Amino acid sequence: MSTSEMMAVRETLLSDQAEQMGLGNPAIPALVRWTLPEEQLMVMQTCLVDKEFTVSLSNGGTGIQASIAPNQQSAYDLAFWQCDAMYSVDARLSQLPSDAEMVGHLWDYWNEFVIGCLAANGHPARRELPSRQVFAGDDSWFIQQAYPDITDDAESTRLQRACPPTPPSSLLLGQGWKPTGS
Repeated sequence: MSTSEMMAVRETLLSDQAEQMGLGNPAIPALVRWTLPEEQLMVMQTCLVDKEFTVSLSNGGTGIQASIAPNQQSAYDLAFWQCDAMYSVDARLSQLPSDAEMVGHLWDYWNEFVIGCLAANGHPARRELPSRQVFAGDDSWFIQQAYPDITDDAESTRLQRACPPTPPSSLLLGQGWKPTGS
């Protein structure tokens, strides 16, 4: 995807988002940089704090929590949209591979990384990885059944960071995989 195509996808997505949020047709701010979905919430939090809103990550880092006075809600909505625009998710991710290709990527990721990572971190997979053919055919529950079930929140968070059960977006963009810890 060319840069101009990426920018056109970004503009369409942001225009649709502004309309859905009831913002009208605000000017789209300049792109600061492309982001990946895995980093989007942390980037958004920083951007919103820079815009002087008090926000924090919630639900184990899966959402943004803000205490906004009713008279500030529209300003917050606009700031949120602007931050999303300034740090847009890489537009190339809007054209994902086919389902069959995605299943193949997922099997490769588990075969080449997750199985060994879990064992190296003291929590081996609860099930063996089936063949690629079986996995692609009818083993859609494999990840939920195989990923260790850990009751200690801190240990669970550590393991999820070291051995994420789903591949990072960077793999889909051909940028490789760099674990965040282990």
